[in-house]
Amino acid sequence: MAGVITNLYDGLDDAWRYESDYGGYKEDLPLILELARSTGAPVLEVGAGTGRVAIPLARTGLTVTAIEKSSGMSEIFEQKLAVEDGAVKSRIKLLKGEIATVALDSRFKLAILAFNFLQLATSRDARMNLLLQLRHALVNRGKLYIEVSMPHTDYTSLGKTGRRYSKTFYDRGRRLWAVLFQSHEYSPATQELVLEYMYLYLRNDGNADRVTRFARLAIIYPLELEGLLGEAGFVIEDRWGGFDKNPLSNESQRMILVAAKP
Repeated sequence: MAGVITNLYDGLDDAWRYESDYGGYKEDLPLILELARSTGAPVLEVGAGTGRVAIPLARTGLTVTAIEKSSGMSEIFEQKLAVEDGAVKSRIKLLKGEIATVALDSRFKLAILAFNFLQLATSRDARMNLLLQLRHALVNRGKLYIEVSMPHTDYTSLGKTGRRYSKTFYDRGRRLWAVLFQSHEYSPATQELVLEYMYLYLRNDGNADRVTRFARLAIIYPLELEGLLGEAGFVIEDRWGGFDKNPLSNESQRMILVAAKP
């Protein structure tokens, strides 16, 4: 597939860093759960990570197939699922790989691309192939939920930025506090954003370890995404600028689309 879907968190150490930083993120869950209750099961999530979305869906009684290609993310997902009750465990099927390679044994009423996952497909061909595969995986009148970041000048200005403090969090894998600094560089020619994440781990002896990681994300504009969905055979039903369903505007930080397979 042209334009490989990148993964910053493939190893277990990196996956624990993700889980420690983002595992408690819940802003999108009420909207996703509302949509899933309206469509019913089965539900498909691609790029399921450590189970942040899939496990809450299963807790509500919905059956979920979760696809995740990162071995580290999948391992943490399995650890989290192991402490759930038997009913929740029975509702989740975790498939390790990509949607193009795993075997799906059913068609789905809802497919989910949450938390900027589509932006990891860094070429137009990769994004189109992913949307076509999702369309094939849905039942007729099944729905697709997509959430990406809205392009804004903080990320689309020319040149490489200097490192800036982002946040401090406790890494449960390393059992150390981490201080995150970020920088980025945007290419208008490719609409690709390269993000640098530099983590300083504060050791008990007063010294610090440094870990640097890079991620490549596609910058996707609203009309571009709508055009891709139309070309892939979807009909857009809803278009929001936030999880509160406010209209998409220049001030929106998120772009959320719900599309249907006719």
